[in-house]
Amino acid sequence: MNFLGRADRNIADGLVETLQRHELDAALAAGARLVDVRTPAEHEVAAIPGSVLIPLDELRERLDDLPDGDLIVHCAAGLRSCVAARILTQHGRRVRSLDGGFATWADGRATAQ
Repeated sequence: MNFLGRADRNIADGLVETLQRHELDAALAAGARLVDVRTPAEHEVAAIPGSVLIPLDELRERLDDLPDGDLIVHCAAGLRSCVAARILTQHGRRVRSLDGGFATWADGRATAQ
């Protein structure tokens, strides 16, 4: 299965809503919660402050552990967060995927629009 193609298709079809880096602070200030779907090892090396770690491979089993309200999911570069956003949307959650993931956040720049 081509996960990258599927993620791009989900975004193009409007099944996954994305959030740009420059929009993140405002979304968090408005009450959205940040969920890191990377592995524990990745999260241990570096994490976005305030993010909640729920690895993608545990997401379906840990739906009750998710914070209430709107969610923003991120991974390293955006692929796993698109998968996570799709799963969470199917479970009735309002969720956006951080475009470019942790890499874009760490670089401190917005992705091209």
